[in-house]
Amino acid sequence: MKARTILGIFAFLAGSGLVASGQNLLLQWNFDEAAAGSDPTTDHGIEPKVDGRFFQDATRTSNTPAGYSTGALDVTAGLNANVLANHGHPDVDSLDGKLDNLESFTLTTWVNMRGDPAANQRILRGGSNAGFGIRVVNPPEGNLSAGNFGVTMDLLGGGVALDGSIDADDRWVFMALTFDSSLDSGQVRLFTGDTLSSISELAAADTGVSDTGELDDNFAAGRHPGVSNRGVPALLDDVRIYSGAADETFIEDIRLANIPEPGTIGLLFGAAAVTLAVVRRRSRRSLP
Repeated sequence: MKARTILGIFAFLAGSGLVASGQNLLLQWNFDEAAAGSDPTTDHGIEPKVDGRFFQDATRTSNTPAGYSTGALDVTAGLNANVLANHGHPDVDSLDGKLDNLESFTLTTWVNMRGDPAANQRILRGGSNAGFGIRVVNPPEGNLSAGNFGVTMDLLGGGVALDGSIDADDRWVFMALTFDSSLDSGQVRLFTGDTLSSISELAAADTGVSDTGELDDNFAAGRHPGVSNRGVPALLDDVRIYSGAADETFIEDIRLANIPEPGTIGLLFGAAAVTLAVVRRRSRRSLP
């Protein structure tokens, strides 16, 4: 009884951050089923559930943002290592159109570069032709490296260039890209943060694209699903796709879902301590 009560409090507090969001979680792979190995990762998004399958020596690692979650994705084994949803493979689930023709969406993930990337490598990619994703590009200044790279949002058949440079050299960086075709300008926005810093807007750009088009039922973490040797030498964690373009508050809540704030940790332990005290008092009262 005592353990169930405490776990209930922990579950309630930990799960309360993203309730009143208005966003629809289309797909989430958090890789927390284990700290190692390559068993499929569960989709925590809406139906149909599309579990991610590991290919080309992709595996899990216990190296996670701030060490709070159980596992993360390691695609450093080669340029084709990835976790994939469908690709004509009999063991891979179908997206069944749930990522097609999105007029607005939010795409988030954690990235930890373990080597220097190359231009056009994909961090995330939905669709082999039309679709959306995060593409590594040359930075505005200096040489492309793990500590100095830019990103472009893949969108429909092309890309939307975004200014700014990201340093993820052997460190976890949180990235969020939003797309909202209803806006007159700034339809694409890029936010970044890390394990210690809240998110901030790094770049915004205009595009005349109205939606993502129909994907050919592919979504991949770690590479381009339709082009060989477009994988990124990185660790990735907590991949999410939401319908709608989320605001900064909601995006920060996503970052904090993997990085509990000191106040949150104190609240959790405080709630557990209060529960234990109540249980002990009741136990004493029930003694003959």
